[in-house]
Amino acid sequence: DISIADAQAQYDTNVWGTARTVKAAMPHFRKQGAGQVINITSVGGLIGFPFQEYYCSSKAAVESYTECLAITNAKLNIKVSLVEPGPIQTPFVANTQAKTTFADPGVKDLWDQFVAGMKTSFASAVAQTPMEVAEVIKSVVDAEKPHLRY
Repeated sequence: DISIADAQAQYDTNVWGTARTVKAAMPHFRKQGAGQVINITSVGGLIGFPFQEYYCSSKAAVESYTECLAITNAKLNIKVSLVEPGPIQTPFVANTQAKTTFADPGVKDLWDQFVAGMKTSFASAVAQTPMEVAEVIKSVVDAEKPHLRY
């Protein structure tokens, strides 16, 4: 199982890192009367995955946070959007494996099955490349009236 310290680190990066960045930028956007926030979440913020309780819940928190930002800032000419990629061809699976340990061998067997499936997804044609995700982000930047979700 992932340690509470590692879970806190995920939340600090995914939730609090996002909030700190937005909080730092927002006064400048409000002063200039315009701005754009693009938060990166994950399909894991919309649906849960086995063994990804902290990752998925942290991404769900960013989803909700961003929805609130969009409502709050709609009349201030500050555009707010989410990019919600699925599997991306990155070392995500290996990084997840490195931080997970199990005391119960039965749970470890389930984990191994899950990882095998994830490796297939992240290596398949379904997985996006980092460049494809960057292109989506650029399309959000270039949109005159960006949607909330991409």
